[in-house]
Amino acid sequence: MSKPTIFIIDDSSQSVHLLTKMLSYYYDIIGETDGYTALSNIQRNPPDLILLDILMSEMDGFEICKKLKSDNKTKNIPVIFLTVLSDYQDRQKGFLAGGVDYITKPFHPDEVILRIQTHLKLYNLQRELEDSKRNLEELVNDRTAQLIKANEQLMHFQRNQRLSALGTLAGGIAHDFNNILSPILGYAELMRESLPKNSDLHDNLKYIFKGIERAKELNKQILMFCRKTEQTLKPLKVHIIIKEALKFSRASLPSTIKIYENIRDCGTVMADPTQIQQIAMNLITNAFHAMEEKGGSLKVSLTKVNLNFEDIKEPDMVPGNYVCLTVADTGIGMDKALIEHIFDPYFTTKEEGKGTGLGLSIVHGIVKSYKGYITVNSQINKGSEFKIYFPQIEETDEFNESQTNDSILKGTERILLVDDEFPIIALLQEILQNLGYKVTAIADSIEALKIFKSNPDLFDLVITDMTMPNMTGEKLSKEMLAIRPDIPIIICTGFSEQIDDIKAKSLGIREYLSKPILLSSLAKAIRSALK
Repeated sequence: MSKPTIFIIDDSSQSVHLLTKMLSYYYDIIGETDGYTALSNIQRNPPDLILLDILMSEMDGFEICKKLKSDNKTKNIPVIFLTVLSDYQDRQKGFLAGGVDYITKPFHPDEVILRIQTHLKLYNLQRELEDSKRNLEELVNDRTAQLIKANEQLMHFQRNQRLSALGTLAGGIAHDFNNILSPILGYAELMRESLPKNSDLHDNLKYIFKGIERAKELNKQILMFCRKTEQTLKPLKVHIIIKEALKFSRASLPSTIKIYENIRDCGTVMADPTQIQQIAMNLITNAFHAMEEKGGSLKVSLTKVNLNFEDIKEPDMVPGNYVCLTVADTGIGMDKALIEHIFDPYFTTKEEGKGTGLGLSIVHGIVKSYKGYITVNSQINKGSEFKIYFPQIEETDEFNESQTNDSILKGTERILLVDDEFPIIALLQEILQNLGYKVTAIADSIEALKIFKSNPDLFDLVITDMTMPNMTGEKLSKEMLAIRPDIPIIICTGFSEQIDDIKAKSLGIREYLSKPILLSSLAKAIRSALK
């Protein structure tokens, strides 16, 4: 074990020699008669303790001590003054300079050694205490970081739990809501089919169909906030949907917010209609929250732009033709630090209970899935501007034809219809019979299976609801396909987390329809399933 190092500073070489001889058995000794040289050596190699004479020729001991205590590297080294002075004021001056003790000349070896031992012990205890303090601080910091991380994970889990519960609730509401819409839509379509072509009631029915479609899409949008839904990308004129979203939002915006729109037909993009509506609604809602307190101006525009290399502001953008949706407000604005996080999942500046922090994150995900881009410009107290760039596609003849083809397909096959909702089963039976089909309608899935088992070849097609008591449509389909693998089945659902189009096809189910079902969609699905 190495011995402690004592540094002696005294302009008397005789005193340095005497102390060295006295202490060298117990300690490693370094002696220096010049104060400046001593300071330089101590800075390079700090000792464990310093013996410092007060009466020095060029720089006295008080000044040397002050310099040592002003340096972070040497400030904690104990300094014992050596002096022939015994005046109280001189002792006080030494302690104020940072000294820990005094040894009076002439030296008494036992006293010198005992004082040095005492202050070395105190110095070592101080260093141990500082090490313990530092270790404790590191431990506390590590523990604090762990607690912060655990708290963030807990909050994330709680958010997910709330969203999961919300998704379950929304699913139940969606199922019931779509079941309510189904007879409204179906009987409205039956009424339209029975009316003379020149009847004034056709115009009234158009508004009913428009309202049903809006309700259906709104229902999808609610679900998209709570869970992922399958994209249905198709060539789309987005200006129609943007106008509808803005019109829908007007009713909820206060009169303190003035709305300016410049929405043009800017061509076609490949997109999901529900997701385009969701993008518009989210951006408009976001602008509203920014102006909620003081009001302001909301500007919504849709323009066609051609981006070249000089126009590109984002590193992943590419030149080309785009349809650009701009939503601008004159609200509170954002700083650069806030803009960096606005697309992060669960990030929100709203108070608890006023948002999930998912709105802009969902918008960002949708736009990126379209290979589009988002830019944001904002200034504090001046407002924000969001620009969404959708890649434009060429409009094809096939797209134009699909938009105008409204012919209703008919048939004469035998259909087993299963649904536990009496209004829906009565409606579908009437619709199918009007299309020429022979229909057996059953309101109980167990009873339907018994009838099918008794004579599997009696039916050419089965149409079943998904969510039913006793036996779901999925289970019923499996049982029927086990009996007769070639039986065409169409499954209908208001909402279900247990089945989707992909899973239905994997089970052998020919077609998957979401309620409320358009007459034309049902007729087309029947002919497709019977091929």
